[in-house]
Amino acid sequence: GNQYIMIALHSESNAILVQPFKTKHDTHRINAYTTLYNRLALNHATPDVHILDNEASTAFLAAINKNGCKYQLVPPHVHRRNRTERAIRTFKDHFLTILAGTAPTYPKDRWDLLLPQAELTLNLLRTSNTPTISAWESLFGKFNFDATPIGPAGCRILIHTKAAIRRSWEN
Repeated sequence: GNQYIMIALHSESNAILVQPFKTKHDTHRINAYTTLYNRLALNHATPDVHILDNEASTAFLAAINKNGCKYQLVPPHVHRRNRTERAIRTFKDHFLTILAGTAPTYPKDRWDLLLPQAELTLNLLRTSNTPTISAWESLFGKFNFDATPIGPAGCRILIHTKAAIRRSWEN
């Protein structure tokens, strides 16, 4: 399964985006970055500048340049200057709360399956830079709650099979 999460803050919408990846090897890290970048591109919201921590490899920086973007490296141990560091902390708190609410039988190695809902719920709760709309709406458009009901992630559910279609002694 996946071991790491790439967390990105899209400053224009104030949305926090996440993408799991397997290892810190450039192949996996750059694929995660490309997936996030392509999501932004699909919504006509690609950034001009990436602000990164100082651990970015040459290959990773080349991937950013390939997208026509510039980058800025934050000096080591200066997390207050980086809004993304606060976004990482916010996402971590939100995701740990979701994990704490999962059923005791939820497989611990399947945590990455909870990420899409965690990203969605966090960004529905976050305001965008336009205070009257959520970060989600700012980046992806209105969310239709009627078409997509949201329940607690990782909770245990019971599914009832109607009597007309179940076998004679089946529960």
